[in-house]
Amino acid sequence: MEEMVQQLNLFNFGKEKFVIDKPIRLIELFSGIGATHKALSILGVEFESWKTCEWAAPSIKGYNAIHIKDFTDYSFGMSKQELIDYLQGNISTDYNKPCDVSKKSEEWLRDIYNNCIATHNLMNIMKVKGGDLGIVDTDKYCYIMTYSFPCQDLSLWTRWNKTRYGNFPSWRWHSFWFALGSWTHIKWIR
Repeated sequence: MEEMVQQLNLFNFGKEKFVIDKPIRLIELFSGIGATHKALSILGVEFESWKTCEWAAPSIKGYNAIHIKDFTDYSFGMSKQELIDYLQGNISTDYNKPCDVSKKSEEWLRDIYNNCIATHNLMNIMKVKGGDLGIVDTDKYCYIMTYSFPCQDLSLWTRWNKTRYGNFPSWRWHSFWFALGSWTHIKWIR
């Protein structure tokens, strides 16, 4: 005797099915080199890369090179000091702490600045407020915001460093709370 068995789904039980019927604007917090961007692209989802938030210089450059491919010189006409003022405290070269950008060459500053502008990068999550996310026209757009967990926290390198040097920088474990702080400034509309 054949019986039809339906799989029970706890996530849809008692809730309306959510349907995306508007253009998608993607906001990626801790975007890295853009895993979420790549996943949506592979799935064939049409979306606009609206905002990213990443402070690691190599990842910012990688995101632009892989996904956006915008190499415009947005820094044209800016002085070295203006670039320093914009980037200081917002960029890391070692993924763990902000670097002193005033010691970097003007060429390096221009390169990072241009990549940040091209990727709509908010840089340092600790400074992001809800209004910075640019969530507007919610009647016309569906905003999807993702948070990519810092993968270094799960790596063998981290395990080795914790064993060798003691605790890992504590701010990394609290990064989610900085992201959550950004969300609390948003007026949620469904």
